[in-house]
Amino acid sequence: MKLVSIKDARNKFSLKAFDCGNRDLNIFLYNFAYANDRNGIGKTYVLVNKNTICGFFTLASSQIKRATLIGESDTKLPRYPIPAIRLARLAVDKRWQKRGLGAYLLKEALIKIINASNVVGIYLIVVEPKSDAIGFYEKYGFKHLDDKTYYLTLKTVKAAINI
Repeated sequence: MKLVSIKDARNKFSLKAFDCGNRDLNIFLYNFAYANDRNGIGKTYVLVNKNTICGFFTLASSQIKRATLIGESDTKLPRYPIPAIRLARLAVDKRWQKRGLGAYLLKEALIKIINASNVVGIYLIVVEPKSDAIGFYEKYGFKHLDDKTYYLTLKTVKAAINI
């Protein structure tokens, strides 16, 4: 298996053959991932195996209002918005689910985020999971932030992988 940019995958693999079971995520991959990538809105990476797209994730810049981070007392955070990276999408094709690819894609996304943090300030990783994916993110330590957002601090991620 290989992780490639949507730019590299778009003309080599059938995006429309991908089906994760969630219509919104499928439509995003088919119709919006490449344009968003090209326009700098979000960067999408697809996991391919031979001629098949097994899964994908999208990363985008974000920020969180300081007031929403009430439990983060380990550091004195400024009053202005806190820089974050949004894990905007993560999905695995139905044919490849229950094989650990979701965890693999999450790990690859977190590695890309750590690499980006060497160039730009990032304090948090945020995600707005679909209701059926909340348990997945909680399993990997994401904490509830507000009614639809979960987060991990970059410090937590680096500690987990000993960076």
